[in-house]
Amino acid sequence: MLIALQPLRDRRERIVGYAVAAHPGPHRARMEAEDSLRLLEYVSPLGRLTGRSVVVPIEPLVVLHEVLGEQSAVDAVWMLPSAALQDPTILRAVERWMGSGVNFGLRGMPTVAPLPSVLSEAIVALDVASAPLSTLEMQVRLLRDAGMRPMAYGVNDRATRQRVMQAGVQVVAGRQLVRGALVAPDATTEESIVRAVDMLAAYADGRTPDAVFDTFVRDDPHVAASLLRAMASAAIGVRGPRSVEHAVTLLGRESIIERLIVVTARMLGEVANDAELAFIALHRARTVATLARGLSLGVHPRACMLAGLMTTLEFGLGTPSAILAEQIGLSTLLRDTLQQRATPLGQLLDAVEAFEYGWWECCFTRCAELGLSPQTVSDVWLAGWKSARDEVTVGRSEVA
Repeated sequence: MLIALQPLRDRRERIVGYAVAAHPGPHRARMEAEDSLRLLEYVSPLGRLTGRSVVVPIEPLVVLHEVLGEQSAVDAVWMLPSAALQDPTILRAVERWMGSGVNFGLRGMPTVAPLPSVLSEAIVALDVASAPLSTLEMQVRLLRDAGMRPMAYGVNDRATRQRVMQAGVQVVAGRQLVRGALVAPDATTEESIVRAVDMLAAYADGRTPDAVFDTFVRDDPHVAASLLRAMASAAIGVRGPRSVEHAVTLLGRESIIERLIVVTARMLGEVANDAELAFIALHRARTVATLARGLSLGVHPRACMLAGLMTTLEFGLGTPSAILAEQIGLSTLLRDTLQQRATPLGQLLDAVEAFEYGWWECCFTRCAELGLSPQTVSDVWLAGWKSARDEVTVGRSEVA
C-alpha cells in the first residue's frame, strides 16, 4: 500500500494536521474495503510520526468492523463518502461510533436530508478538481450555513486558495504554494540562499571542497551564523566549534558541505516564513538521494540531494524555476531538473513530487520509466520523515 501525508493548512497558512493519501498500488484502480482495513494498521504510527491530527479516507464497510474501536485513542478523523449515509446500516454504525468518541467526516457534498445531528459539525472535504469554483463556493456557503466545516482538496495555486478561503473554507490541502504576498521580502537571506545553491552546485560532482568553499562559508553572514548554530545545537564536542574555521578543522570540509544542505533548507523556511518548507526541502533531498542510489543512476549523492532541495526554491524565493535556472551556475544535469526534467534524475524528481501530492497516475508512469517500484518510493519517503524533521528542528530558532 502506498501512503503519503499531505499538509493541511489553515487561513494563516499554518500546518494544523495531515491528510493521509493512500492507494493500493499501480495494478489497482482504487481503495477497497479490505484496503481501508489494512490502512487502519498504519494510522496510529502515522499520528505519532506527525504529532498532528490525521484525516483518513475510509470505505463505508469499515465502520461495520469492531477493529475501528481499537483506534479510539488516535487523533484521527475518518472520512466517509457522503453517499454512504444513504445506507441505514452504515448510518447507524456511524452514530454508534460517534457516540463513543470516534470522529467522522465526509468526502463530497452531503446528499442526505436532513443530515444526522451527530454530523452537524463534521468536516466535509470538497475536491476543487471535481467541480467549477463557482459551484464549490455555493457548496461551501451551504455547508457553513449548516454549521459544518468545509475543507478543500486540490488547491494547487494561490488564486484558487484565495477564492475558496473567501468562500469560507477553513483548511486546504494541495500542492506546495509560492510564499504568500504578505511575507516581507528578505533580500539578504535570499542572496545567501542563491549563493549557497551556487556553491553546492559547484561541488555537486563530488569534487573535494577547497579554499573557495572555506571563504564562502566563513564570509557569508547568514550561512556562517546558521552553520555555527546548527553545529552548536548538535552538541558537537563539548562546547561546539568556536568559529567556521574551527568547524572546518574539527569536522572536515565534506561534513560541512553536507550540513550546508540542511542550513540552506532552513534558510528557505526562514525567507518564506514557513518552517514546513524547510522540512519539505530537506526531506526531498534525502529521499531523492536514497532512491537514486538504489537505481544506480551514476549521479553523485550531492547532486541528488541538491536536485531534491531545488524543487522547493521557487516556493521559498517566489521566482519561477526557469528564471532560477538562469541565475544559478548549474551543470547541464542540474539545469534540467529545474526545466524539462528529461533525464532519469529529473524523472525521479517528478515521481517523488507526484507521490507527495497523491498524483498517483503520474507517479506510476515515472516509476515505470525508471524501473522503480512505487512501493519503494513510499517506503523510503516515510522512513526519512522523522530524521528530516529532527534535522530541521535542531536550531529551529533560526527559522522561527
